[in-house]
Amino acid sequence: MSIISPKWGGGIIFILILKVALMANRNTHFEAELDIRNKSIVDGIFFLRSRNLLKREVTCGYCSELMTEKILRNHVDGISWVCSNNSCNKRRTTCSIRKDSFFSFFRLSLADIWTLVIMWCEDIQIIEVQRRYGINRKTIGLVYNKLRELASNYFDLDPIRLGGPGIICQVDESLFCHKQKFGKGRT
Repeated sequence: MSIISPKWGGGIIFILILKVALMANRNTHFEAELDIRNKSIVDGIFFLRSRNLLKREVTCGYCSELMTEKILRNHVDGISWVCSNNSCNKRRTTCSIRKDSFFSFFRLSLADIWTLVIMWCEDIQIIEVQRRYGINRKTIGLVYNKLRELASNYFDLDPIRLGGPGIICQVDESLFCHKQKFGKGRT
């Protein structure tokens, strides 16, 4: 599955908007977004669905009928999609609520993954995130790298265009990488 999947809907856009908002205004923080850590699993799933990060409905891959949500304790999130069509050969087939979402790449709890997304948006270093939340450094690195890949692929497919008809853009040379000479920066 491609990192930018049309199945993901507006969730990717939401994550990138968070990142851009934080880049534009460094005083902005998203405490409300981190509130997911204090919610029940059901409330957390509703929270993520309200941001188009998880699907609201899924169809069975065998009978094409809508699946229903069931509480299943043996699944990672405690809730899964289940085919309840009596005429389906694969009736009671389960499917993760993470299907076709960014969360499907990881085995962490949804709240932990979302926390890492917010930390990445705020440019919080991996060591600081590990100290705050006790999540493994390698896991944090994997999520951060997947987010970087997602952002890179998104902007490769839909690049930001500067200027336009009748508009002149002036780009200062200081925006480009400049190699330091003799170990000194510009003065």
